[in-house]
Amino acid sequence: MRGRSVHLDIARSTVTVAAILSIAFGATAHAETAANSTPPRAGSCWDGAISQRDMTDCAMNDFRAADEKLNKSV
Repeated sequence: MRGRSVHLDIARSTVTVAAILSIAFGATAHAETAANSTPPRAGSCWDGAISQRDMTDCAMNDFRAADEKLNKSV
């Protein structure tokens, strides 16, 4: 009976290691995606954005600029 207990312990350990690796690699993929996204431009509205309201205003400014650029290209 002891042999079966050892096999169960190994199986649990394997599942635990697999779960930890899945979480670690998932976090790495997310970090790479975030790193590859376009950062705010230096000297822009984003430099002084401190509050949520500031960030919302900057995002709206970026949206309007992108929308205008899109409308001109169509």
